[in-house]
Amino acid sequence: MTTTEPREPSRKTAQVWVTLYLVLLSVLVYGVFAGLRLRCEGFGCMGVGVYWFAWACVCGVTGLLGWWAQSCTRRAGVAVGLVRAALWVQLLGALALLAWWQWPR
Repeated sequence: MTTTEPREPSRKTAQVWVTLYLVLLSVLVYGVFAGLRLRCEGFGCMGVGVYWFAWACVCGVTGLLGWWAQSCTRRAGVAVGLVRAALWVQLLGALALLAWWQWPR
């Protein structure tokens, strides 16, 4: 039985993953500003909670995609610093939002 080594991603494939990650990250940033403008309805802020839960799920999926993009870019040698910086921005932004949500008002 022969085993084959996984192929290195092409530069074009790595660029596609980077582009997809950066587009999703920009949608997340827009979602933060849209979510911060939401106000409670008449039945106890249920819609706002559902919105932020969905945002947190998409943030997690986008983070996983960012790690995948970082892996592809590192192996292909494309935009490594850009993806690493975007991952740090996403992580620090999510932690800042978490701290803001937990802060007593």
